Amino acid sequence: MRFVYVLEDEVRFQKEIADAIAAIDPKIQVRFFLKLQNFAEWLKLMMTQGPSAISQGGTVPQGILQQPISEEAHQLVAVISKVEFLGSEQLGLLKRTRDLFIQRKICTVEDPTAFVLMAFDKPDFKKEELEDRILNNIIFKPFDKLILIQHLTFAIDGRHPPSKYTITNQKTTSVIEMLKAVQIEELSDIGFTTVSDRQISIGAAAKYYSTHFLSERQKSVIAVCRSCEKHPHFKDLFRCELHYFSNDPTQITNIRKKTRHPGATQFSSIKSQTAGPPAEGLNFIMIDEDEDQLGGLLTHIKKRFGGVQVLYYKNFADFYAEFDPKSAWEQRDKSVKAFQSQGVVTLNFNSAGNTFLGTQGADGKPTSPVVFGTTEAELKNKGNWLQQALDLKGKELLRQILTNSVPPATGDCILEVRMNQHLFLIKVVGSKKDAQRFQMDVVELTKDESIQHLRKNSKLPQKVDLLLVSHKFFGEQGKERWSAIIQEYEKASGFKPKLIMLSKQNFSDAEERAFADYCTDIFFKPVDRVYFNQKMHSLFPKIHFIGEDVEIKNIKLQDTIKVASPVQISEISEAGLIMEYYRKINLGSFREFILWQPYEVGAPELLAQVNYVEEIPGNPPKFNIHMVFFGATDHFLKAIRVWVRDNYVLSKEKGS
Repeated sequence: MRFVYVLEDEVRFQKEIADAIAAIDPKIQVRFFLKLQNFAEWLKLMMTQGPSAISQGGTVPQGILQQPISEEAHQLVAVISKVEFLGSEQLGLLKRTRDLFIQRKICTVEDPTAFVLMAFDKPDFKKEELEDRILNNIIFKPFDKLILIQHLTFAIDGRHPPSKYTITNQKTTSVIEMLKAVQIEELSDIGFTTVSDRQISIGAAAKYYSTHFLSERQKSVIAVCRSCEKHPHFKDLFRCELHYFSNDPTQITNIRKKTRHPGATQFSSIKSQTAGPPAEGLNFIMIDEDEDQLGGLLTHIKKRFGGVQVLYYKNFADFYAEFDPKSAWEQRDKSVKAFQSQGVVTLNFNSAGNTFLGTQGADGKPTSPVVFGTTEAELKNKGNWLQQALDLKGKELLRQILTNSVPPATGDCILEVRMNQHLFLIKVVGSKKDAQRFQMDVVELTKDESIQHLRKNSKLPQKVDLLLVSHKFFGEQGKERWSAIIQEYEKASGFKPKLIMLSKQNFSDAEERAFADYCTDIFFKPVDRVYFNQKMHSLFPKIHFIGEDVEIKNIKLQDTIKVASPVQISEISEAGLIMEYYRKINLGSFREFILWQPYEVGAPELLAQVNYVEEIPGNPPKFNIHMVFFGATDHFLKAIRVWVRDNYVLSKEKGS
């Protein structure tokens, strides 16, 4: 027969535990020990009598029906004790006791006696002191009936599939985060240094949790490994330098305060060089819709960075038209043309050239009502639209045509008209002006003429050091698009340009991890200028700054932070979860999890223990790791329930 010993002196909790065990299996015999001394005396009896002592231990519950003891072999499957009797100071004793149980055949090696503790959730209670494989769980008082039955089921049934579930598991395909503690040695304005037990690949991105990274909504950062070398002081360990990826403005400010706190131990301070000649010229390309405004990032780079050439494009289409004219022209929307009619088209303006009066064909009749992808009526109400659609070179060319200083028929008078994210190439073949009207005869370039013009007039250098690109120009095929562009530059110059996103939009963790695969960093607008300078100095150490030095503070910091790994789960409840994993995890091992939510600061770190593992056949095989939440308080249970509920609603919305 199976026996459970309960070390508890409060009648209320005795009855609740006995009722819970009866709900699991009424054949299980329950015995109470009101004092730790009584249990110690039984241990002495067990040493001499072995398994026959099991039925003699403790007292039979009053008022709770127990079945007659049979003659079959007895086994002590669980010991449940209040933490005041068996606490952190007795963990060593529990380990020795279990060894004695196995030796004296009180239990088996395959199914050792489970130890479960009961406690009140008090401010001074330290669960971390009880995080030990000898324990199956800590259950908090007052009990939740269903939680109590479920956790006692896990303990009594051992490291096997439970005989029953009193709490329904929710099926899911969600991804949560599993945490691992790592040692941090240094913290700087742009990253941190950790100690690792394995070598980390350069460029590998991971998520790290710590109060050092706290902002209004987040307590984590994504960081990318920039170097990983053997640790100078610890054998078989590595020192890894990691740089922040996609830090939000609040995190940048808070970390800056930490590195400059009067009580911090300054480890080093890296300063840029502003004196002397500029370093070898760097080529930056910026593709962004609004950073060319006064006070924008483009102005900042030109003002603060010496020896840096910046090419600016308002949209991706303009950049790509110069980067790969043939592909750009083949991929453009062929339904959008400058004019719907073929041949020469006359654009009519007032004599100043700033008010549009309409178009006419070679026959003198009006052409179709759509010009440059916009209706004529709209353009007539929009003053100076043509000047606004031209770049500086085009504006100057139009001025010369208006003043007749460049006769169109004798010059290469091609205007690049940008309207509604489209590029139209038109050639001016004639012009006429009188007191009332200015007329310009134009014809749209053919595909071959357009490609030839774009190749001839491309401003792009062969070697590019940095691409600064708005988040609007990534999209669904962002990785493929930008990886191909970077590969082409690397093939042409032997140098791989860095790619940085400039974003007004926030992203999910999964999206940021995906961007980290091919982006160097993400800067959120408005871009912190000091942080931008520091990051540029780390990426291009020889870059020349105009004006003040750029300083990167670095402080010593002996602390523990946690690295997060995304894991797929297939089931979850308030009692535990099932995780799909690529390898086995030892029974009784502990892992911490975070059930991610947008308001990250409120997401608790949940401790769980491996209850059993089942192999999923395959090549290679995978494993379902059955985890039981360890020492879950009411606060944690509530957080789990809310997450399970929200996850259920979200899955239904996706399904519909």
